[in-house]
Order: sequence, then C-alpha cells, then structure tokens
Amino acid sequence: MKSELRTSLAMLLFAAALYFASAAPSNQAAFVFPKMIALILVGIAAASIWHGWTRGGADKSSTRVRIPWRAIWPALIVFALSVTLAEQLGFYVTCLIAFISLVALYSSPGRWMTGVAKICVIAAAFIGVLYVLFTLVLRVQIPQGMLM
Repeated sequence: MKSELRTSLAMLLFAAALYFASAAPSNQAAFVFPKMIALILVGIAAASIWHGWTRGGADKSSTRVRIPWRAIWPALIVFALSVTLAEQLGFYVTCLIAFISLVALYSSPGRWMTGVAKICVIAAAFIGVLYVLFTLVLRVQIPQGMLM
C-alpha cells in the first residue's frame, strides 16, 4: 500500500475515533462542535483516500514541499503554551494572549510598536467573535480558569 493511502487511512481512523468519542458522553449538547469537526475530518480523510486511490502511480516529486520550521516553531510554542494555560487562565484570556503574541512574533518590529492600540482592538474583536461563536452559537463548554 502506498504511503499516501496509509496516511489517509490513519487520518480516517483518527477522525472516526474522535467522532465516536464525542458521541459517547451523556451531555450531547456540549459535544456538537467536536462532532462537527470530526465529521469534517472524516470528509477530508475520505477525499484524501479517493485522491490517493485515483492518482495511481503519479510522480510524487511534485508533491514534496519543504516545511519552513524556523518560521513555524514559534507559533507551535505559543499554541502549546496557550493550551497548557487554558485551564488556569481561561480560554478567552489565553486566546487573547496567544493572538497578541503571534502578532508580535510575526510582524515587523517597527510596525508592532506603532500599532499596539490597533492590534489590541483587533484582538479584542477576535475574542468577541470567539465568544459569540463558541459560547452563544455552538454552546461549547470551554475552560473557565481562575480569571473568569
């Protein structure tokens, strides 16, 4: 079996496991969002399997991409810290800190210093959209933390 199909099948198994894990708990209203994400992942995995199956023996050299890890690792650290701190600080506070940290990391130094107020307003709007989406629309149970 080709490595692309093995990876796609592993994705499908992982997505199916996520779906069944979100279907098991008794409080089903809190697990609507994880079910939606799991179903989207099942669809992506199925499309990947179909693509790998129909592509056959196509040249794989065109699909190789070099990943710029030096540019990605700071964001991975910010995401790992925000997930770790979500229980202590709360979901929205950690998202705000992560958003501002990512902007500070990836913007040019001169632009970051001159636009701090603008960035904070955009970050607050982003957190407001997250609040409306997760708490009011999807009714997802989020970590409250000590600050909430």
